[in-house]
Amino acid sequence: MATITDITGQKRRKDRVNIFLDGDYAFSLSILNAAWLKVGQELSAEKIATLLREEEYERGKEIALRLITNRPRSTKEVQNRMREKGIEEETQERVVGRLTELELLDDTAFARYWIDQRARFKPRGIPLLRQELRQKGVDQQIIDDLLNELDNTNAAMQAGEKKARSLMRYEEEDFRKKLSGYLQRRGFNYGEIREVVDELWRRRSEPDEGDK
Repeated sequence: MATITDITGQKRRKDRVNIFLDGDYAFSLSILNAAWLKVGQELSAEKIATLLREEEYERGKEIALRLITNRPRSTKEVQNRMREKGIEEETQERVVGRLTELELLDDTAFARYWIDQRARFKPRGIPLLRQELRQKGVDQQIIDDLLNELDNTNAAMQAGEKKARSLMRYEEEDFRKKLSGYLQRRGFNYGEIREVVDELWRRRSEPDEGDK
């Protein structure tokens, strides 16, 4: 058994306290986890271990919540961040389980968000989207279900239209070459690229109604 001989607040972290056992500094805790402790109280080794597990759990939650504040994240991304910060695997699973219960972690919702953001700002072909979502740790079934809903030719057209605006000064050969290369790098296949490039060059070469 160890006896709590002092509990002192931290200067930099007002939400944390330092715990002294038998006259020596032992560990720090959040105020929440230390709320029931008092000077003179005896702690068994088992109780100390429980306190430290709870402390790591709270720390893991804090790390995870900080990560998902800016934008949705996949479960794998959250686990990777906790791992980088030294959180044990058992605690990672506990944090992920709790955040999933609260619907703060949802790989299907994350994948939908990722696909939508790509479509809006950086269109990608289905193969490249599939690769990106795999890298994020999204389950294959979720990826297949969501990507089966997409029209890849339409996505290629959206990407091509944006790029074509910056290629208006080029003659046909360079226009086609540059636009084709751009679409290829974004994961679109030959048939989709050819259809889009042909259509956009047709629009490019046709006179505006105002010029007639």
